[in-house]
Amino acid sequence: MSSPIEVQGDFTGRKIVNPGYVRSGNNNGSQGSNGDGTSQGAKGDRQQVDDSFYYGFNTKINQNLRGEMKPKVVMRVRSQAEGFWRVLAFDRYTGKGWEISRNDKVKRLQRSPFSYQTFLETPVIIGKTKEIVQTYTVVSELPNLIPAMTYPKEIYFPTPIIAVDTEDGLRSPVGLSEGLTYTVLSEVPYRDRTRLAKTGSQYPNSITNYYLQVPPEIDDKVKQLTEEILADYNRQQIGKTQKSLSSPYEIALYLAQYLKQNYTVPQNPFSIPLLNDDDDLVEAFLFKNKGGLPDQFSTVLTVMLRSIGIPARLVAGFAPGDFNPFTGMYVVRNTDAYAMTEVYFPKYGWFAFDPIPNHP
Repeated sequence: MSSPIEVQGDFTGRKIVNPGYVRSGNNNGSQGSNGDGTSQGAKGDRQQVDDSFYYGFNTKINQNLRGEMKPKVVMRVRSQAEGFWRVLAFDRYTGKGWEISRNDKVKRLQRSPFSYQTFLETPVIIGKTKEIVQTYTVVSELPNLIPAMTYPKEIYFPTPIIAVDTEDGLRSPVGLSEGLTYTVLSEVPYRDRTRLAKTGSQYPNSITNYYLQVPPEIDDKVKQLTEEILADYNRQQIGKTQKSLSSPYEIALYLAQYLKQNYTVPQNPFSIPLLNDDDDLVEAFLFKNKGGLPDQFSTVLTVMLRSIGIPARLVAGFAPGDFNPFTGMYVVRNTDAYAMTEVYFPKYGWFAFDPIPNHP
């Protein structure tokens, strides 16, 4: 890890500072000033993304934005295994995007003054796991969010305090600047399809209270379409599988594949009509546009699963990037950032599903 960094002022952990949400010369109302998140990009255009920073690293995100980022390397990762460098997740769907509804319940973790090691609480889950050690070196400025593989249990970070939000995201009291290095030990679960398909649907209140929310205006319509797709399974064979759709795992897997193969991503992101104030993103995607931007696929899958009683949330992070065999590191760019759907399985925890076309 880097040499120690002193923290000035009171760190509450509630604020996310994403440079892409601060307009040049004026950060009034931006994420950098009050921590509530706004929809405009760095240029002040309320419908255009910043061309350097991923819009999804914030307490609130607006998926009505358009535009593309200019590729640049943001970090290099040395890891014992390839993985999704998870950054944060969202529990509440707003109709245009997502928000972290319990952002005021962030926990702060103070490490011992005699050690650089911070222990993190890990969920009690069954199933086989593997300890994965990752070392991250920041190459270009990033928000004060700490990427890590799922279920981190130890972190060696240069600040004396960090924070953990309700969606298992890690936050730093300072923005991640060029040259900053830290190490994470994660207890990553194996994805056992057979076991996950037998988990059933008995969910604790801590899950059903937050991860089944769907706006009532679209709930019935989305539920009806989702049930029709599942009922039509025998005529919509995907990948020649004969698996039964009797379990939440097989349903999530099938719906992810269904979206990939039946909806499209436009070559020009500005070709999709902007949503009006009374429009809903998921409704427009499914019934009007027959597709949308990459992250919108994950939003649609999340809401579809929720509509039929399967807990899900949106998760944002970085794809592994390009592996450099000479350095042994993964080279990660800003354009590697995207969102997936995390689905909860009783006793086994959260597992991600990727419904974006051309993604594995």
